[in-house]
Amino acid sequence: MTEPWVAALRAALGDRVHTQAAELAAVARDASHVIGRPEALIYPETSEHVAAAVRIAREHGVPIVARGGGTSLTGGTVPTRGGLVIAFNRMAAVLDLDIEERTALVQAGHPNAALDRLARGHGLRYAPDPSSRAASVIGGNIATNAGGIHCLGHGVTGDHVLALEVVFGDGTIAWLEDTDASDLRALVTGSEGTLAIVTCALVRLLPLPERLAVVVAGFERLEQAGACAERMVLEAPGLVACEFIDEGMLRALDHMAPGVLPTDVEAALLIEVEAIEEGIDRALGVVVQCVEESGGSAREARSDAEIEIAWNARRSAYGALGRMHADSYTHDFATPRDRLVSSLRAAADIAERHGLVLSSVAHLGDGNLHPRLHYDAREAGAFERALEASEELLVMVLENGGTLTGEHGIGLEKLHALGRQYGEPELDAMRRVKAVLDPAGILNPGKALPEQGTDSRRGMYADVA
Repeated sequence: MTEPWVAALRAALGDRVHTQAAELAAVARDASHVIGRPEALIYPETSEHVAAAVRIAREHGVPIVARGGGTSLTGGTVPTRGGLVIAFNRMAAVLDLDIEERTALVQAGHPNAALDRLARGHGLRYAPDPSSRAASVIGGNIATNAGGIHCLGHGVTGDHVLALEVVFGDGTIAWLEDTDASDLRALVTGSEGTLAIVTCALVRLLPLPERLAVVVAGFERLEQAGACAERMVLEAPGLVACEFIDEGMLRALDHMAPGVLPTDVEAALLIEVEAIEEGIDRALGVVVQCVEESGGSAREARSDAEIEIAWNARRSAYGALGRMHADSYTHDFATPRDRLVSSLRAAADIAERHGLVLSSVAHLGDGNLHPRLHYDAREAGAFERALEASEELLVMVLENGGTLTGEHGIGLEKLHALGRQYGEPELDAMRRVKAVLDPAGILNPGKALPEQGTDSRRGMYADVA
């Protein structure tokens, strides 16, 4: 028997509504360890389609999950409470590209990397570049305020969003600008689809640099890499990226890109600088000096081909690990930059105590670290050990003055650990904001913010472990 709300959706949206088991299975999970149970799926083609679906869902009390590229690592787009999935595959157009104003108006389902490629054809670029950029889309990047490799120099997604078209929980469509007296655009950015559904975004494009160069640096000790990064942030002109790769990840990448990155070292840095033609040599000279005086070795990459090879190796990090380890659990934390090295050391100790293998990358320049725990899920208790180690990682990061997430979001993963970072007054204030923008509580319920009356300090994946 067809549910009344599904019948209402079909009456309003026709064949854009899907309920077949195979179709629902395709949107039941994301890149996390959680599987949901959607009851219906729609592929809207306009913002009005989204608004119509939201109004119907609100009338019937049906939960909604908005889905982009499905790359969330925290269960943020998993429909754990059933209901409706709104997938943005068919809302992926670039509606306007204004070269003079350096802006692009794009629908939420447009892939990050595709926008950057389009902009580069006009001498511009879209700066936010999470490692998932080939598959992740603008709407999802906005939902988590994604960072990426170049956020040290160019900021995170929210720094490039000028305006948003959204659908609120009552089905109204609104245009939110950064110049509004109450900047709801900033509030919605990073809210993980719990306050509004982003349908379209006006984003800032940047001019391409006159010159750029990359330095690949290797260090025998992790602490040397940390000291080098600290110094470069203060001294290196035009520094836009400083990516850390640990020994385990370097071994994996050597299979995919032999000779590109250093081997037999405890840490490597990929460092990028931008400058005008006359300034590139000075910028490179400062970087190389910082590397060598910190005890490392440096190799310059100046040609476009060399630079592309180096960055593609970094972006391939997690894919490369698939041939070395059966299963893994990727984390996302942030710490003060001067405590990142000690946090990575502590993460390695935690993994070893739980019989796990650790590999890590980090956006060293801005304190965002991604430790990855490796295990074999076929072994009894292996995943449970990974969760126990994850708890210790979380506690360690908070004790080091860090935060629960840098760019992946809270989702389901850290939903009931949020009380470790915030007190009840802060959590209650967040709940009151959601109640105003989503009064029926249908937008991605049970994600990002623990509900009133629940224990917000239970820990990682408390509801699904």
